[in-house]
Amino acid sequence: MPGVRFYACGRCDAVHALPDRPTACAECGATRLDDVTDRLGEAGYFAPPRPGE
Repeated sequence: MPGVRFYACGRCDAVHALPDRPTACAECGATRLDDVTDRLGEAGYFAPPRPGE
């Protein structure tokens, strides 16, 4: 069973957690979805840095 991957929509910024790349964004229908699984460990991916960081 494949592991879950994270795909971000380039149009609406929705993030989808699925084992396979979706053909379109479930929120806005855009077809540009970037695999961001390897970038999730970066502190600022889901939220902007806090003041002082």
